[in-house]
Amino acid sequence: MFKDKINSRWIVNDEKHEIKKIMEWAEKKQLDFSTSYIMQTFCRQDGTPYTRGSINTCRSSNGFTGSSA
Repeated sequence: MFKDKINSRWIVNDEKHEIKKIMEWAEKKQLDFSTSYIMQTFCRQDGTPYTRGSINTCRSSNGFTGSSA
């Protein structure tokens, strides 16, 4: 899922469900990724970072319980 980096961020290779995949992977590994951490660590395939709003919307609409800080 994360194999390449651009602008020091890991590229998420699933364009349709990218943020959801990050959170599912983190839950499976029993990790808690804050919104800020996702913004700083992961990006879309074109290199653009995720926005706070898109991450928090995905988090709430999919029932993820992790940190939104």
